[in-house]
Amino acid sequence: MHATAQNPEQDTEIIKTVIKWQLIVFIIIAIAIKFVVPTAFKSAMYGSLVALLNSSFLYWRMRQA
Repeated sequence: MHATAQNPEQDTEIIKTVIKWQLIVFIIIAIAIKFVVPTAFKSAMYGSLVALLNSSFLYWRMRQA
């Protein structure tokens, strides 16, 4: 995975793929932690949402550039 200035469309597609995988992992972890360790649910959701937010900001800024 190498970012290039010549192909920004490919770079944004990579970021979109990362965001999709983060959402999938977020849902799986949410279900698993809710039933296994309910006390850690808020912490796991916070961490997942921060990761999604960072990736979303990266995608947004790459689209603007």
